Amino acid sequence: AEYMGIEDRMRLELTAARIDSKGAMLPFIQGCLGTLERATEEVKETSDKLLLRVLCGDKSRVLTFLRSANIGESRAAAGRKFELATGASDGFQFSSSSDGVLDNALTWGAYPALTNLSEVFFKAGNLEVGEWEIPEEERVFYRVQVPDGSSKMMPFRKTQSVREAKEMVAKKLKIADAEASPESYDLTCDEYGQMDDEQMLQSYAIKSKSLLFFAPKGDGPATKKSSIVLRVVCDDKSSRDIVFQSTQRISDCINHIGVTMGVLEVSKYELKCVAFGRLHLSHSLGSYSLAPRTEVYFTRRNTSDGGTDCVNYTLIRPRIVQSDERVPKPKIPKRRPHLLTIWDVEEAEVARQLTLMDHEAYSAIEPIELLDQAWTKQKYAYRCANLLAFIHRFNRVACWVAYTILDEPKVRRRAQVLKFFIGLAAELKKLNNFHALMAVLGGLGNPAVSRLKHTKARLGQSSVKTLESLEKLMSMESGYTRYRTALAESQLCVPYIGLFLTDLIFIEDGNQNVVDGLIHWFKWRLLRNAISNVRSFQGSKYSFEPVESLQIYLNSQKIADDKTLYDMSM
Repeated sequence: AEYMGIEDRMRLELTAARIDSKGAMLPFIQGCLGTLERATEEVKETSDKLLLRVLCGDKSRVLTFLRSANIGESRAAAGRKFELATGASDGFQFSSSSDGVLDNALTWGAYPALTNLSEVFFKAGNLEVGEWEIPEEERVFYRVQVPDGSSKMMPFRKTQSVREAKEMVAKKLKIADAEASPESYDLTCDEYGQMDDEQMLQSYAIKSKSLLFFAPKGDGPATKKSSIVLRVVCDDKSSRDIVFQSTQRISDCINHIGVTMGVLEVSKYELKCVAFGRLHLSHSLGSYSLAPRTEVYFTRRNTSDGGTDCVNYTLIRPRIVQSDERVPKPKIPKRRPHLLTIWDVEEAEVARQLTLMDHEAYSAIEPIELLDQAWTKQKYAYRCANLLAFIHRFNRVACWVAYTILDEPKVRRRAQVLKFFIGLAAELKKLNNFHALMAVLGGLGNPAVSRLKHTKARLGQSSVKTLESLEKLMSMESGYTRYRTALAESQLCVPYIGLFLTDLIFIEDGNQNVVDGLIHWFKWRLLRNAISNVRSFQGSKYSFEPVESLQIYLNSQKIADDKTLYDMSM
């Protein structure tokens, strides 16, 4: 207590009174401060006192004001605390980030937004009441238009949230109902449509002096633009929510992130996510069904040119296998992607498109993603986004199979859907897409599907035999012996990644890094061989023609939980 100022003492008492309603702590605090003789009534009077953190230049002090005190008269006291020359404080103004410049004729209690330890600025100026003092480097101008058609150019702070911007517009333009209820109004723009209250203005790549619309919900200008908020995670694990247009190309998104995060040489960076792996530069963001605030990873591209910013994988090169088969003519569905069903497509074409996408996702997996079991640890998700995306594709296909079967209410139709997926599995086997084959079998083996006895009874003998042979091929018996044999005989294929990951886990867990104080080289040779097996199938390339509408349909399938699927089977 000997070294505490009066403001610090008062702040400690206020804190104790606020968190301890019964007053059990207050006598102890007062005794420590040597203020036990103060009457209880005086302590209660502190509710009329306001503790504010006042910033003046590069100095900051916590000052006490009476709520009933005149703001203009408080300038002299603040001037003495900051050791200003006599009379110099008369040219100073108080301002806050929520209310702008405060009115000298009012009392502190007239501003309910100011609470204990709120931050206010004390600086020289001649701004009008309600104006905001914004540093030039943080200032951006927008023209705000209201429903009556009038507009005004206003300065904003880049780090302001959209909610704070709406409150500022309501006060500046004196819109009474907006001041009382800012959440009943929307701030919209042509580029992004409705703006999210939780986001900062700098999250939107809106040019200075652009037009913003401030209107009650539902009364704003109609716009077809849609936006999405994504959480961007950089290499240093720093993250920030950034708003993108759904129509933006991935290359434009990368440039936007570079400007927002202050990253140079954005041409050496790429975007990845767990659901889809590496996002293609030429694709639009809307072509990926990303949920709001999905984490995307903004990372340096790994190349093999031996540069300083790359990981050299020349020791584990994929073998190159050219496809000699003739390219079949694609069978393009007539409907739009959002209207497609399995009745509009053929098993062979679905198998070809799944194989194209699966192989592309498989080829994107890098050796570093297979180390330290990173795919099993959430904190290392940024390191193995491509691998997690490939695993996510497996789950999406398995769920799509189960959900589509269970979505048919009639037994006869369910049997037809079941037959379709058995035919799809057979086509995937012909293309050596073991990954998607295992996913389809996983969907057919889902407990909610396997209990449909009446549906299975309607299957023909040929479908039953086909299903049994495929299940035998991918069986876990004897450590996937049949599948390993088929894989060894394949050159152009998409392997089932689960088996490779299982082998890596056994090697990692079953062998120590150091034995008798020496590096256990045998373990690292085993790891090297296992990773080489993964890489050996990445050089092959299927020559099918992509069908964009069918790929969009397959990628838009959502994952449902087991409870939802089981309820559908009842």
